[in-house]
Amino acid sequence: MLTTSEAKFLQKSVKSESVELSSLDMIISITTMPLFFHYRNTDGNADFMSSDILRSSFIAVLQEYPLMLGHLCQKEMGHCYINIDNNNLNTPVYKEAQSSMHFDELQKAHFDPEHLQPSPDKASFFLAGSLLTGAIKLVNVYINRFKDNSGVTIFISVAHALIDFHGLVMFMNRWAEIYRQIQNGVSLDNITKKLANYDRSIISKLIPPPENPPADSLKKMQLDGGLLSKWLAWLSPAWRGSLFDFSIGFAGTTSCCFHISRSSLDELHKLICDNSTAGQRISDNDVLVAVYNIVYAQSIAAEENEKINSGILGRLSNYLLRTLSGYSDTFVYTFPVSLRPRIKNQSLDDYTGNAFTSAIVFNPVELLNMPATPQVIAQVAANTRKAVDSVDENYISHTVTGMTPPTDIYMRPFVYNVLVPGLLSSTNLTRFNMYSVDFGWGIPEWVGPHKSLMPKVAAFLPSHPSVGGYYMHIADSPSTLKHIQQNTLWCKYVERSY
Repeated sequence: MLTTSEAKFLQKSVKSESVELSSLDMIISITTMPLFFHYRNTDGNADFMSSDILRSSFIAVLQEYPLMLGHLCQKEMGHCYINIDNNNLNTPVYKEAQSSMHFDELQKAHFDPEHLQPSPDKASFFLAGSLLTGAIKLVNVYINRFKDNSGVTIFISVAHALIDFHGLVMFMNRWAEIYRQIQNGVSLDNITKKLANYDRSIISKLIPPPENPPADSLKKMQLDGGLLSKWLAWLSPAWRGSLFDFSIGFAGTTSCCFHISRSSLDELHKLICDNSTAGQRISDNDVLVAVYNIVYAQSIAAEENEKINSGILGRLSNYLLRTLSGYSDTFVYTFPVSLRPRIKNQSLDDYTGNAFTSAIVFNPVELLNMPATPQVIAQVAANTRKAVDSVDENYISHTVTGMTPPTDIYMRPFVYNVLVPGLLSSTNLTRFNMYSVDFGWGIPEWVGPHKSLMPKVAAFLPSHPSVGGYYMHIADSPSTLKHIQQNTLWCKYVERSY
């Protein structure tokens, strides 16, 4: 917790205000962004990432991001806001611990979070809080200092309702910038304050109301969630997040991290281009989504066949699962698409709030379960590119201004995710320069998420500049992960890190 003097410092610089969350904030409001930044003390410097300066610079950057000091409140079903009370600031959790392990040990374990000792308290993909008081800490920071001062890990978890990953990287870079200034002798009082841009009206000002009906893909994701989505929207933020967090504990989910090299990506690009329409643009994300979509669908099919062939109990289990969840001949894949490159405006580039929507790809299960020939991979990649290109002004407008009524609409994608079989999601963070966060001692050795991700969700992250390619963090059942790692296409291009 913050000291009295730290709290007074923030009170002097933060004003009371209320900020209503946008529809883009609400859709993601029950989740967090949990990230590890691992730094090695390369030179063995005794002053490496000073605890006092880390803390002082963190306090200083908070005054520029006042939403992080607010309280998440719900004024009515479907409408939340951040209340910043100058006399009752919601100060973040900030803890530092001394680890008994050397940084080399964590590096040898490929930075697997399970090897980190001590591990962060209450790290979760969902934003949970006290069920008695309703209080929710919107920011949690845990510092691990390794044996012999060999390195430092910064774990930060921020409520996604406040900022997106663009905003988080801006926050981390500003924290690092202030650290360097203090380290160079600048006092806190002499650091120029740069208030973050969190004005939620920016999005609506830049995006006009929709002129045409929403795309069919959006309609499907916004189908009436019935009593379940209405009940979830009615719950308080603390209860809603805690319920999802509790359910993950029973999901039997585990996580693995994989690496795909630049050479493997280039090989896949060539394979796809050789089997695509001339001039067809295919991005790295299109390639990653296509490969993961095919491999995941085939892994689910392999799981079902394994149950069927395991005897009468396996066949019965598979029958009951199909009966309860239903069967779809279409596989649904969703992933975020940033608004910033589509609505080129400096105010949006500086904006720290959520500025992305979701693209939705529909692939026939029959196509995905075919042998993964170059033609099949190229077709799935083309379908992915088509979904990305469909995110036009009308599509964006419906996600921004067309998602206000009804009040449970932001919970419907989560209900859809639970009730519809064959649905998969990924988040692509490769475009964010996470390795730019330098506190004056060099860039991180590794940046990655906590292992407590949501089932059926993958996170694509950049790798260290010296490594190249991308890391793919996948959370799912041990059985599904086993079949993913046995898949021929996966084994050819992807390696497991942990």
